[in-house]
Amino acid sequence: VEAISLMHPSVSFTLKNDCTGTMMVQLPKARNTYHRFVQIHSLARAEKLAEVSYTHKQFEVGGYIGKEGHYNNSLQYLYVNDRLLLK
Repeated sequence: VEAISLMHPSVSFTLKNDCTGTMMVQLPKARNTYHRFVQIHSLARAEKLAEVSYTHKQFEVGGYIGKEGHYNNSLQYLYVNDRLLLK
């Protein structure tokens, strides 16, 4: 749900365990991908991101990259045309 919600920040997401009634994830609408990342991972982690963008002719690449390393790939998301390729 978190990986999908990053590409659709204008949609709210709720995941509830029907057996226990426990709310697993509740994400209200966000202004953009950066703000969705803050909702999921915290402002402290989001502040360690740098926005990247590149355009060449009809091709455009954009996103965020960490300014410092992380001990594993749990915060790594890869999308192409708003479709999740790697989590």
